[in-house]
Amino acid sequence: MPSTRRRFLNQSLAALTLALGAGACGRRQDSVDAEGRVRLRVALPSRPDVRHAALYEAMADGRYGTAGLNVQILIGESAADVRRRLAAGQAEVGILPGDFDLFDMIAEQAPVRAHAALFRRSSMGFAARRNTRLRSPSDLSGFRVLTDQSEDSPAGRWLVSVLEGVENVALETGARPEMLMPDEASAPPAEPASGPASGPAPGPAADRSPEPPADALLEDAGRERPVIWFGDLISSFTIVEEAFGEGVVRRTAAADGYNIHENLIVCPEAFSRDNPEVLALFLETTLGAWREYLERAPEAAHALLIEANPDLTGESLVPVRHLINRFELARAGAEDPGPITPARLGASHALAVSLQLSDEGLDWSRGLAERPVDSEMF
Repeated sequence: MPSTRRRFLNQSLAALTLALGAGACGRRQDSVDAEGRVRLRVALPSRPDVRHAALYEAMADGRYGTAGLNVQILIGESAADVRRRLAAGQAEVGILPGDFDLFDMIAEQAPVRAHAALFRRSSMGFAARRNTRLRSPSDLSGFRVLTDQSEDSPAGRWLVSVLEGVENVALETGARPEMLMPDEASAPPAEPASGPASGPAPGPAADRSPEPPADALLEDAGRERPVIWFGDLISSFTIVEEAFGEGVVRRTAAADGYNIHENLIVCPEAFSRDNPEVLALFLETTLGAWREYLERAPEAAHALLIEANPDLTGESLVPVRHLINRFELARAGAEDPGPITPARLGASHALAVSLQLSDEGLDWSRGLAERPVDSEMF
C-alpha cells in the first residue's frame, strides 16, 4: 500500500478512536480498550485451523496492535453461529465457510457484506494412491468414490452431479476418512480350534486357528474396484497421507467447476458503512499477514493456532500450508489473496442455482461490498 494511504488510514483511525471513546455514533465505550485500540470481535464457524492462519499471523507478529486494533477471536461450531453473532451484535466481523453461506444470509434478508475471501478456490477435492490418473472426472470410471459429504450438502450435490456423467463408478456417501485406515481392532475375534464341544478349553492364542489379516478398506476394495477419496483436502490431509502412502495424487474440485470462494470475510452492513477506516485497516492488515504466512516462516502463527486448537500439530500444519500454495487455493497465480469479483460471485450463484441451493431470482449482489478488496490494499 502507498505510504500516503497508510498515513491517511492511521490518522483516520486516531480520529475515530477519539470519537468512539467519547461514545459517538451510539457505540459503546468498550469499543476502545485501555490502550486506545479499537476492538474487533471476529466470529469463526469452527475451531481455528490453517484456513484462519491470517488472523493468527497478524496477532503473532503484532500487526493488529500496530494498526491500532484489538482483534478478539470468537470460536463457534458452524456457519449458523457466525450468522447468530453478527445478527446479535456480538461480533463485528465474521468468517463464513463459503459463497453458499453468504447466499443463505442474503435469502434471509440479513444485511451483511462480503469484503474479501481468504480462499479464492475451494479446498474440496479428490485424493488417490500414487500413479492414479486424475485429470478429469472421466478418470473416476472403475473406481469407488468415498466421501464424508452427504448427498444434500453443497459439495455432495456437486459430486453426485459430476458422477452422473461417469460410467462404472460407485459412490459411498457418509464415509469417514478414518475408514481408509487399517483397523485391526475391528477384526472379528478368531474362532477356537475345531474339536469336540466337550473337549478341553482352547489353549493359548498361538494354539488357535490363525486369525485372518484385517484388510484395510482400501486394500479390500482395491482387488476389484480401487478407492478414491473426495472431501476437504485440508481436514483430511493427515489421514489420507497415512492411508495412501507417499505420492498421493490430488485434484481440486475447482478444476472441475466447483469454483467458489471460501472463508469469506463479512461484516454487517451498518458496521461497514459507519466504520470504513477501521474496516480498511483490518482488511489490509489481515490480508497482508495472510500473504506473509503463505510466503515466509509460519512458525509463530502455528504456535498460536496450536494453542487455540490443541488437535493441531506443527507436523500437520506445514504440509497443509504447502498444499494451499501448490493448488493456489488462496491466490490465483501472481494475484494476491483477497479480492472477490462480481463475475466470480455471480458464477458461484449460478452454480448454487444449478445444485438447487439457491433461487435464481436472488439478488446475490446485495452481499458484495460496494468496494471489495483490490490489489491497492497491499
